[in-house]
Amino acid sequence: MNTLTKEHFDERMNEVRDQLKSDIHQLAAMVASGFSDLSKRLDVRERVDSLEKKMTKVESALNVRL
Repeated sequence: MNTLTKEHFDERMNEVRDQLKSDIHQLAAMVASGFSDLSKRLDVRERVDSLEKKMTKVESALNVRL
């Protein structure tokens, strides 16, 4: 009876370990995609460049320096 209990315990532990590995991989993928999305939203260089060009055109049209 003791051997059967150990075998059952070992089997359940393997299932738990496998599920944990799967969950960790899913979490890592979610975190990676989240950081990628966040990085894209925080990267505003193109928008700043565009706004600076527009500001230069406005300055030029108004003949002023802002």
